[in-house]
Amino acid sequence: MSTAKRWFSFANARPHISSYGLVMSENWHFAKHFSVNEAQKLISWVREVFGQIHALVGYRPQKPLGGNGNGKNGSLSMMSQYESAEEARQVAESLLRVLEDAGILVRDWRRGLVDFPAILGGEEVFLCYELADGDRILYYHGLNEGYAGRRPIEEKGGPQS
Repeated sequence: MSTAKRWFSFANARPHISSYGLVMSENWHFAKHFSVNEAQKLISWVREVFGQIHALVGYRPQKPLGGNGNGKNGSLSMMSQYESAEEARQVAESLLRVLEDAGILVRDWRRGLVDFPAILGGEEVFLCYELADGDRILYYHGLNEGYAGRRPIEEKGGPQS
């Protein structure tokens, strides 16, 4: 069981109907929300960033990220650009911060598991993606459900494109 601090609270969320008839909240838990299409457009970049991180720290995923053996997408050649493993680790951490600064929540860097805060069907949820999902965002889960609660986006009425 994790002892990490809880980063959101449901106490302040009060849904209401906007003048456009949409269910809104006066206090969403996240300032930035991605549409499915917005998050989908970032997936190739997210995959590239995780490939760089894996290369920097010498991590080889069980399922290859792809690539053609030319030093991209998960090879160890990137490590040799840095003076030390510590320097490579610092660069990898800065890449994780770049994802987080974009509003993407990194859950597991090894699996490339991330959550995109989103609003689906008037409910604040996470669009859930991991590298093993390929090049598509297919799942979402509630804010307090985690990976085990992943459900197909189309169940929530989200776009499949």
